[in-house]
Amino acid sequence: MFSISQADDLVYSGFMSDYTQLEKVTDGSADYRYIAPGGEERMAQFDAVMIDQPEIFIANDSPYRGAKPKHLVALAETLRSGLTSALSENMYVVGSPGEKVLYITIAITNLKLAKKKRGILGYTPAGLAIGGIHGATTSDLAKKANL
Repeated sequence: MFSISQADDLVYSGFMSDYTQLEKVTDGSADYRYIAPGGEERMAQFDAVMIDQPEIFIANDSPYRGAKPKHLVALAETLRSGLTSALSENMYVVGSPGEKVLYITIAITNLKLAKKKRGILGYTPAGLAIGGIHGATTSDLAKKANL
């Protein structure tokens, strides 16, 4: 069973090997979904979930194709943390595989990046030093990267 959310249109990112069985969802819980035959019954046999670190696929038509690894890690871990928080209300979330542990793989796909604009001061030695100090003291991902 898997779902895709926040998609304007179905994008073939390469994360999944087969997109043909996805069905459009009309109840608002997701945009597309696939539930394997007997999938809901099999879910009852799991006592816990393990959530893999998300993969990130940058869109082919993204205006900017570069990103600092620490920003991508922060983005991935924010998604993982949110999913962990939501699932932990009803299930145990564990950090290692085991019997009766459901392994979840997730991805951020079709990510479009925009290059952050830098003023002329940002290219001078003083501007780089000030920017570095500001960047080191800022923990908000939105201020570090324009995603």
